[in-house]
Amino acid sequence: MEDLSNLSLGRLICYPDAAVDELERRIGELRSLDVSGIILGGRSLVDGLPILGKGCTSTVVKAVAHGRFYALKARRTDSNRASMDSEAQLQVTANSISVGARLIGHTRNFILMELLEGWFVSEWLRGNPPMGELKAVLTRILYDCFKMDSAGLDHGELTDASKHIIIIREVVSEGGAAFKPVIIDFESASLKRRSRNVTSICQFLFLSDGGVKAPSIGGVNRERLVEALKAYKARPSRETFNSILYSTGLMVGQ
Repeated sequence: MEDLSNLSLGRLICYPDAAVDELERRIGELRSLDVSGIILGGRSLVDGLPILGKGCTSTVVKAVAHGRFYALKARRTDSNRASMDSEAQLQVTANSISVGARLIGHTRNFILMELLEGWFVSEWLRGNPPMGELKAVLTRILYDCFKMDSAGLDHGELTDASKHIIIIREVVSEGGAAFKPVIIDFESASLKRRSRNVTSICQFLFLSDGGVKAPSIGGVNRERLVEALKAYKARPSRETFNSILYSTGLMVGQ
């Protein structure tokens, strides 16, 4: 942790303005989370140093806490948000319905959570996964969105979910593995507005130019899907949700 007092490394968790007093406060917050170190690595760069991610309101680094690796999300010093409290509470709500990366702890400026190592959904789809894996992942994504709708939790950014869903590989049995989608980034989520997760993700996956093309999974009836989405929007229920699954070819029998 002492290395973070060095301004070049401190900017990883106190970006972009690593003023000494602010950096010291943040190091104190990390100690309260039992964070013992930061691991360099990832696709984004801060001052030439690789980190997991960098956005308009936060940076994400790989951290060590309790002897394990986690993802640490740090509020940018120029963020328009006063703290990470709201996002953390919304992530707790998502976790309560088994959605999202598991939250470990948070402070005013940090969220410590489960580390997810995998592919953004857009990357994974471009890899042309086998039909069985593709359908299983898409079905899981839609079910998670339905659970959020049922809980009144609107993610807010799923019309372009390319970097808001990570596909991880998890061991399901000895010698076996499966792909699991995890919805991330709840900073724009809300419990106050109407929840539109299912309609948003279907727009991204099946109806937009950048989404999954109908021939990729077969059986997608665009006209029927549009009608099913209208019915779901008017009356969200398991029945209208199942109609969406049928119209996408992810469920058979109707």
